[in-house]
Amino acid sequence: MPHVLINRTPIYYEQSGHGPEHIVFIHGLGLSHTNWLEQVPCFQDRSRILTYDLRGHGRSGISPQPIDYSHYIEELANDLKGLLDHLNIDKTFLVGYSTGSIIAMQFMYQYPEMVRGAAVAGAFPKVGNAYLYTKLIGSFCLGKIHMKNWLSKQVARANGATREHIHLFEHEARKARIKETDLMIKGCLYFDITNKLNKICAPILLIYGGNERHMMKYRHQLLTSLPQGEVCLIPKINHACPTKGKEAFNKLIEDFIAEHSPTGERLTALNTNENTSDTEQNPNNFTKRNFVSNPYETDRGSSNHNQWPH
Repeated sequence: MPHVLINRTPIYYEQSGHGPEHIVFIHGLGLSHTNWLEQVPCFQDRSRILTYDLRGHGRSGISPQPIDYSHYIEELANDLKGLLDHLNIDKTFLVGYSTGSIIAMQFMYQYPEMVRGAAVAGAFPKVGNAYLYTKLIGSFCLGKIHMKNWLSKQVARANGATREHIHLFEHEARKARIKETDLMIKGCLYFDITNKLNKICAPILLIYGGNERHMMKYRHQLLTSLPQGEVCLIPKINHACPTKGKEAFNKLIEDFIAEHSPTGERLTALNTNENTSDTEQNPNNFTKRNFVSNPYETDRGSSNHNQWPH
């Protein structure tokens, strides 16, 4: 698969599938396009899929000149714009994970005319709690003292649901260049889209693991600020929704795109049993509205927001 020079940086990408809608998947820090191995096969039969490696990750190159890290997330959004222009994609759905989620939100703010909607897992408007700050600073410090191999293992174990995942993700994480991941971490620490959330008018689905208690503040803040925001929790999952909660995650994306696509077509043929009465006991049987219902009072949005029923 090809590389293309975007903003003087070689960007690696892969395309697959066919159908009425484009879906762009944006991975997180230390990962690569392989982060989406549980999603691409599910959607490529009825949609056009684009995965790519962020600069400094996977098979993509590094920034050719110094970048002000306070604008680094904006630069990553510009990379995506350049890639979409190169591929003549003028309108797409976005799916982001972790730091990929904040790139998706930044892109929605900068280029609203190009986005039909977005589903983002583990999103935050800024680093506003000690847990997330400590995680990012810890990663930065480990990179600086050349513990890349250990850090790669931690990234792989945190995101992999199987031995195959862990082996692949560790291999991919080792490709990430310390210079670029440092820039991304600093960029995340300075990222703050709080005052721009009300200008992101496309539909956006916020997905979190039910065990991500430290993200409750972000869920509430995003839900009450985004004009078309809605939130879903996947029970018994921490951060790694695309792999460790793949069935629910894929179903959420399928339903979200079907709801907001002009064609209204469903994108997959996932097997679900909508009559289940206890989805937490049998997590393979779920529907959009009961498997990932919102159990937290603080996650209710303002009256004009779509909300999941209790």
